[in-house]
This record gives sequence, structure tokens and C-alpha cells, in this order.
Amino acid sequence: ILAREKLDNRLRKTGVKIQTDIHVHGHGSREDMRDLIQILKPKHVIPAHGSLQQETPLIELASEFGYELGETSHLSPNGKVLKF
Repeated sequence: ILAREKLDNRLRKTGVKIQTDIHVHGHGSREDMRDLIQILKPKHVIPAHGSLQQETPLIELASEFGYELGETSHLSPNGKVLKF
């Protein structure tokens, strides 16, 4: 904590504005996922974290790029093994 305070003070002296108490959930937006699919061009799209409600939007987005559920996009409940 002390090192962080020292760093913050040094930065503030140079005119940097520091925002604190900001929460970022770390999950990409739909546009982020769209960009990721376009850049990586994966053979398969498999959401790997979340409930069915949370994973379905990625499957729907993948379908816009021609991925087909069960063929090149997959929903995998906990414990389900996928073989390719």
C-alpha cells in the first residue's frame, strides 16, 4: 500500500489525474467479441465461462460469422467433453 501511495503521489506531481474505486468486470463487450472473432478467425467458438444466459450471446454473434451451433460453435455445460 505504501509503494502504491508513493507511486500515486509521484504521478500526481506530474499532472496525472488518478481515478480510484472504479470497478471493471473484465468481460469484453459484444464489439470486443466481434473484433476478437474477426482477428483470430477461430475454427470453433466455445464460450467457456458463465450460465447459458451469459454464453448464448456469443453463440448468436458467432452465427453472424457463419459458425453453426453443434458444428463450429458449441455450448459446453460443466463436465461435458467436446471431441473434434
